[in-house]
Amino acid sequence: MSLFKCSQCGCIKNTAVGDYWVKVYKEKKDPLCSECSTGEWHGLFLKETPEEKGMIKYTDGFYWTPEEIKQLNY
Repeated sequence: MSLFKCSQCGCIKNTAVGDYWVKVYKEKKDPLCSECSTGEWHGLFLKETPEEKGMIKYTDGFYWTPEEIKQLNY
């Protein structure tokens, strides 16, 4: 699952839930979470920052836990 950091509020967000791909590749804009984009959080998961979840930005530009990065480098 690819996760990104909202460019406005800094929360972590799944690229599959929202308009990440449209914003980044089609409109060439910084990605926003659903709340910053529409004014309402979707409620599918808690609104947290990657730092609160212990995640780090990997070379692919997405956020992963250290355990997931170990698997990516396997």
